[in-house]
Amino acid sequence: MSRKNIMFAYKYLKQNKFIWCTGIIITIVATIIRIKYSWLMKNLIDEALINKNYSLLVKYSIIFPLLVIIYSVLNYFKEYCFNYVSQKSIIQLRKDLFSHILGLPYNFFLENKDGDIISRIVSDTENTQEAFSDYIISLITNIIIIISVVCWLLYINWKLALLMFGIVPFFILIIKLFWEKIATKSKEVAEDRARVNSYLQENIQSIELVKLTGTTEIVLSKLTELCSAWAKNIINLRMKNVVVNNIWDSLLTPYQGFIFFVSGIWYINYGSPSIGTILAFMNFIDLLLPATLTLINDITSMAKGIVSINRLDEYFREKIETSGNRKMSVLKTIDIEFKNVYFSHNDTRFSIKNLSYKIDHGQFVSILGSSGSGKSTFLKLLVRLYDIQSGHILINGVDIKEYDLYDLRKSIGFVQQDIYIINGTFKENLLYANPRATIENIQDVITAVGLNNLIATLPLGLDTIIGERGSTLSGGEKQRLSIARALLKESKIIIMDEPTSAMDLKTERKIFEDLKHRFKNMTVIVIDHRLSTMKLNPDVVLMEDGVIVESGKYNYLKNNSEKLDELIRLKNDETQKMY
Repeated sequence: MSRKNIMFAYKYLKQNKFIWCTGIIITIVATIIRIKYSWLMKNLIDEALINKNYSLLVKYSIIFPLLVIIYSVLNYFKEYCFNYVSQKSIIQLRKDLFSHILGLPYNFFLENKDGDIISRIVSDTENTQEAFSDYIISLITNIIIIISVVCWLLYINWKLALLMFGIVPFFILIIKLFWEKIATKSKEVAEDRARVNSYLQENIQSIELVKLTGTTEIVLSKLTELCSAWAKNIINLRMKNVVVNNIWDSLLTPYQGFIFFVSGIWYINYGSPSIGTILAFMNFIDLLLPATLTLINDITSMAKGIVSINRLDEYFREKIETSGNRKMSVLKTIDIEFKNVYFSHNDTRFSIKNLSYKIDHGQFVSILGSSGSGKSTFLKLLVRLYDIQSGHILINGVDIKEYDLYDLRKSIGFVQQDIYIINGTFKENLLYANPRATIENIQDVITAVGLNNLIATLPLGLDTIIGERGSTLSGGEKQRLSIARALLKESKIIIMDEPTSAMDLKTERKIFEDLKHRFKNMTVIVIDHRLSTMKLNPDVVLMEDGVIVESGKYNYLKNNSEKLDELIRLKNDETQKMY
């Protein structure tokens, strides 16, 4: 256990240090009572029973149960204190970790599997709690017991007590031999758990594909393989713990017999220590041995928690997104300019190359191009899901990095290609974009996107549950909901990544026609796969391989651009009939 691990735990424990210290004090008092209880056994035998003193017998008969009751009450409050601190610490740890993860760059989520992220938030924080709340409670309790009992044994009979110290080197040796092995195996178990979580999540999310391709047996076979590897490591880890405990128990039991033998010889030869002292000493050893066994078990079990702390620390060391101080939300008009922008996903090939383009406030821009031409990347750079390698993205002449990142994203309505639907009602999904929106605002936007007729047919209207990931909605209905959500933000900029790809042509045409008046005071940037926006005569940006090859008004390019003509010819017959 390193100093870094201890400081990590202390950061969360110190927030409730008064209650934590109260628990420690109660533990000390409770331990003293347990020692007193065992010591009174010596007085009961030597003073009451051997001397046949009835008054002392009555006295001790009252004191014994009284001490047990007091100890039980103290033990209850001790457990409450430690468990309170434990749960408060885990809540704060999960909150801090999730807050940090939410602030990490978009690339982090592309490079790490969802299952592994969830495993660290749930399982690793729980293991950390067990290590530095549950196990450390037990560890501290048993350390206090061991120290107190050893000190008392030295006071009773220092010669017998010194015999106990002969076992200490073996204790240290066992810990040293097995600690690293247990820590390594604990890390493997944590990684196996993350792999299983990730695999399950991937297949549940793509259940439609699994069913349609008939790959159930393949999925189950792979899961069995992952679970078998996990189970193998769990068994290995648990057996190492069993070996540690068995070795220690095998050393302690004979050693206890040796102490009995030596103390018995001293009594036979010298009449000292007394029978009561020997029996009390044995009671203390019976108190000491379980505490020692539990202590060694706690130390080995904490290896799992320390592995989890290191896994959490890996995430905490990841650098969060940088943010400026300027507020974009206070701007009356917004002009955007891409200036000699270069961007690469993996530093091997630029997906955006020397891109320069200016978008004035209130402009309607349609981005066209084949798959992989850089259209979606263009949009994601504007909301800083990615940061560019060189060049500048300017808003009103100021570099985008100087704006507050949270405020920037709140100021832009983004209709994604992969639509996020929460498992809730229509209203909850709409309010996700703007929790302060009124029912009038909601009614307005659902009418604008043509969802009002659908909602009117539902038994609970806007309060109808639409299922996890919008399972009760069609693809086109999800897209209309996403557009309504973006409009509800009342942003000055609307970005849409193929917003109508799942709609039929009639619905698509009507939505853009109905939304035309709403876009007059907004800057709108649309990736238009089916040329749906062309009737609005937008400013067209034609991209190829990360470069803007042509730009201008659609009506102009339609008659003067061979590349646009070629793109139009690639569309299906139904799309061509519209234009």
